Amino acid sequence: MKKNVTNTAQAVKNDPIIGLVSAMNIPAQEKQGQQQLINSSQLPRKWNGYNHPRSLKEQYELMGIKVIENTKDDDLFMNVILPDGWKKQGTDHSMWNNLIDNKGRIRATFFYKAAFYDKSAKARICRDKDEDEDEDEDIVKDFL
Repeated sequence: MKKNVTNTAQAVKNDPIIGLVSAMNIPAQEKQGQQQLINSSQLPRKWNGYNHPRSLKEQYELMGIKVIENTKDDDLFMNVILPDGWKKQGTDHSMWNNLIDNKGRIRATFFYKAAFYDKSAKARICRDKDEDEDEDEDIVKDFL
């Protein structure tokens, strides 16, 4: 099983020295958080935006992502199993990442801010502009 993302806010509560050291290099903490998320079996629990007709968990399941459970001790993430060939990939910005399907298409983008003082994570479902209009229609309708 893959290791979960470090709950930086909880780590600072447990040991304030961690907060002091982390505050001296927030960009490094953000980059480390990105790598932990990419290498974990987690995705964000919350939508990037409002007024979606279904929960993000339901949306992940429609996309073929198996949702195992909400991550214990961290309300930002849920543990998942991605479909075969899917992967998470960091972008050149330490807080933004992509969920790539087995055809190389970006199926979701997700944001994760690992800084202990302002942790947040959110996801947005994407549709490849070149894909067939009928393909995966129920997966993405009402979201873009």
